[in-house]
Amino acid sequence: MRFALISAALLTSVGLVLANWFAEIQRDRALGEAARTAELVARAATGDVLHVEQLRRDFVPMDEADRVQFDDKVRSIISDDGIVRFKIWNAQHWIVYSDNPRLIGRWFPGDDQLAQALAGESSSMVTDLSDPEEMEERDFGRLLAVYVPLRLDATTGELTGDGDGEVVGAFEIYVPYSTIDAALADDLRLLYLSLAISLAVLYLALFRLVAGASRKLRLQAAMNAHQATHDLLTDLPNRRELVARLQDMLDRRYGDKYVALALLDLDRFKEVNDALGHHRGDYLLQQVAKRLTTCLPSHCFVGRLGGDEFAVVVPLHGRDDSHAQECAEAIVRALCEPVLSDGLTMQIGVSIGIAVAPHHGDEQDQLFRRADMTMYVAKRAGGGWAMWRPEFEEESARSFHLATALRSAIEHGAISMSYQPRVSVKSGRVLGFEALARWTDPVLGPVPPNEFVAAAQVAGVSLPLVSHIVRTSLSDFVALRRADPSLVMAVNVTTTDLVMQGFEEMLFSTLDAAGLPHGALILELSEGEAIQNAKLLHQVLQRLGDRGVKLAIDDFGQGYSSMDRLRSLPLNEIKIDKGFVAKMQADPTDRAI
Repeated sequence: MRFALISAALLTSVGLVLANWFAEIQRDRALGEAARTAELVARAATGDVLHVEQLRRDFVPMDEADRVQFDDKVRSIISDDGIVRFKIWNAQHWIVYSDNPRLIGRWFPGDDQLAQALAGESSSMVTDLSDPEEMEERDFGRLLAVYVPLRLDATTGELTGDGDGEVVGAFEIYVPYSTIDAALADDLRLLYLSLAISLAVLYLALFRLVAGASRKLRLQAAMNAHQATHDLLTDLPNRRELVARLQDMLDRRYGDKYVALALLDLDRFKEVNDALGHHRGDYLLQQVAKRLTTCLPSHCFVGRLGGDEFAVVVPLHGRDDSHAQECAEAIVRALCEPVLSDGLTMQIGVSIGIAVAPHHGDEQDQLFRRADMTMYVAKRAGGGWAMWRPEFEEESARSFHLATALRSAIEHGAISMSYQPRVSVKSGRVLGFEALARWTDPVLGPVPPNEFVAAAQVAGVSLPLVSHIVRTSLSDFVALRRADPSLVMAVNVTTTDLVMQGFEEMLFSTLDAAGLPHGALILELSEGEAIQNAKLLHQVLQRLGDRGVKLAIDDFGQGYSSMDRLRSLPLNEIKIDKGFVAKMQADPTDRAI
């Protein structure tokens, strides 16, 4: 609206300036045309009547015969061409002839236009009839006075229209200005109307053009503002917006109004991304975003922090944090449902860490840190959600130390290997060995394998760790196998290892470098990981099996998998969990199983 008013005012101002300019041009053109017409008429009237001698006789009146001839001529042009007064001046300012006999033979000083004509230039003006010689014309109203020089041809001695001749006088013609003014008014009305229409069309065109551009700029500005605060992939609020919203809630929190911050990390997302490609990983993230916004109450604020990490800010009405727990359970239920994409089923899980203000901290940085460490506690426990507790501080410090120390331990070969024989129950013969990784940290002492394997995933050194284990165990296995070429070596791996980019290349290059047949290696995967990621792992396990590597399910019986579900995987062995076989000699039930 503001632009419309400003542009209308500007165009109106431009229109007025143009109108005045065009009006002046039109007025000058009309006066010029009237003057030229009058000049032509005057020359035609005097061409064969006026003689040079009549202009050289100072104040002596014109002969009667010449005057009568002039009267006849002038009456015709006055009646036919609208001229109301006709005068002929000589160079000394005497009026030699006029259609008004009372002016003939009189001398007047004249005006600037007469002086200009006697100097050789035609001129015209709208006169106010104030000069003495114009007293007789005042009854005609406003007049246009035209002054034309009379020139002498030096060769013939006659009057001529040649611009180089000597000026010997001038004739003055008066034309009614009302006629010119009326015609000029009609022209100006047409001009003003055309100009107004043109400016109106221009205004509408410019307004539509600029309004469209302005609308696009506003939309682009709104889009830029939205993109600055939202994630491009999921359209959820980004980290900056979520932090701002959390801070706003903390600033407005008072009394029993508590705020919970839940940090989410997707389990097995990296495996999906590596095995199925980034386009399916992106689709999975979009589906996660939709499920989060659908399964949570509208007052919860959901955002994406980056990668496979999300966050939820939950306002609590009171000191009870059960509502935050209910939201966490709703998230777990929603995200544990499979996601279908182009006929493929993607199964993931989620680990959630919750911190509540002011119980667990008043500052957003403290809440983020404690929710983050709690999320890793939940992840190490196998997923689900956890509420922050003070003892997590010590666990977090331990996890941080493990992640840092493990990297150094891998680089310096501090991960050692032990080999457990695989013995036939029937014959007692050694069939092979199972490689067991061991690590003793200088500060923490012996670290359980499941703990440092999880630490490797957190620290992003899973591939270096499994590469060290495979290379060391196969290098040692070469010497063990010389005595019996039928021996096999089993190595424990995780889903993360199997789908990680570079794992298969590392595996087969190590086997080939050691001179070992691919069938001499057994990869063992826990039941839980195999069943949860069956569809994700199928192609990877199929490729490994096709190249001769044997595959085994470890710890079978701990979960709820059935034999039917195992049929979908290209397996060579199933290892019953030790909980069923440790007491089978003494326990009839275990022996029956």
